[in-house]
Amino acid sequence: MNYLKDEKFGCHSIIDNMTLNNYMSLVDIAYTNHGGIDGQRTAIRTKSAKQIRERMVDDFKNGAVLPPVVIGIIDRNTTLSKETTEIEFKNYLSNLDRNNISIIDGMQRTTAMKEANLSEEEKLSKKIRVEFWVVQSVNDLIYRMLVLNTGQVPWNTRRQLEVVFSPIKKIINDKIPNLTLMEIDDGQRRTEAGMFKADNIIELFHIVLTRNEKFDTKQTLSESYQRIDMIEAMSKDDIFNLFINILDEIVKLDFNFSKCSGVEGEGTFKNGKDICTSQPLLAGFTVTLAQKILGRPGIDLDKERIDKNTENILSDFKKFNIKLGVKSPEEICEFLELNLLNEMIKGLPRSKIGDNLRSFFKDAFKVLIEEKFELENMSACWRA
Repeated sequence: MNYLKDEKFGCHSIIDNMTLNNYMSLVDIAYTNHGGIDGQRTAIRTKSAKQIRERMVDDFKNGAVLPPVVIGIIDRNTTLSKETTEIEFKNYLSNLDRNNISIIDGMQRTTAMKEANLSEEEKLSKKIRVEFWVVQSVNDLIYRMLVLNTGQVPWNTRRQLEVVFSPIKKIINDKIPNLTLMEIDDGQRRTEAGMFKADNIIELFHIVLTRNEKFDTKQTLSESYQRIDMIEAMSKDDIFNLFINILDEIVKLDFNFSKCSGVEGEGTFKNGKDICTSQPLLAGFTVTLAQKILGRPGIDLDKERIDKNTENILSDFKKFNIKLGVKSPEEICEFLELNLLNEMIKGLPRSKIGDNLRSFFKDAFKVLIEEKFELENMSACWRA
């Protein structure tokens, strides 16, 4: 067993050899439920990539030693140190909550190991190398993932994100109990307030990190300039806590707006629930909050100013939700001005409509925040 400590973040890096059987047991939840490739699901779709993986499977079966897979573990109370023995570390792993484990790097290799279909006896004797990153916060784990994968193109960005961010989802569920996260394979549709796709929430987190509403988790995660912004953002404290506070208020807003069951007329937004169903709207709102609190990309505000911005803006947001909470469904519909919103959206250029919508809602919610959330209705926002 080899141990090193990351002095910058207080993380523990440990490289050890494990039996294939023990490794598969350790990552079972992270792999099978979030990043697994079972049955009909294809791990790699391109012909060349599939050939590479097939060769990896064949080599592994014939005794090849694959590069170490990298596992992330969140443990706020870890006592690991350079004095920790191999036996103590193995006991530590056996007592871990599997929900706090993520596959940071090595999904293809893990898939190859699984597809090798070794016998139980071979799984017990076959050794693989595993690098563990034991961290105290979600921020440190994501920072490590971003640094590790800079310049690489993930084999499937959406699924890799769900694997890496599984600890985040667990924390979000614990801190915001009225939020229901729908996984990529659930096949669920948003039918009521408080339901959000997990990858959409992950995107909102990235938007807070980068302060850019046009950040696309499916296409630009691997672009270096985006990663640099994210890496810099992750080095700041309390970013994740800020995101949780923002998301908590957005969920409350969703419940308040959803009281409006519908309005006469045609358009994208037919009722209050449609507001937070729109990812461009959520992206525009989230980036405006992030920029007003943290500053524009490239501008690093000091902690005192960030704390002051956070207190003022989130306080206004909370008061806004409280006021909406006592309004009747009819009053919520009148407040939302959905017919006006639909009319304004029709006038947007159809070319790159997704980006145009995000910019539209970014400007709209900038008005709401600058007016300290004190508006008679949303008309001024939609006309911004």
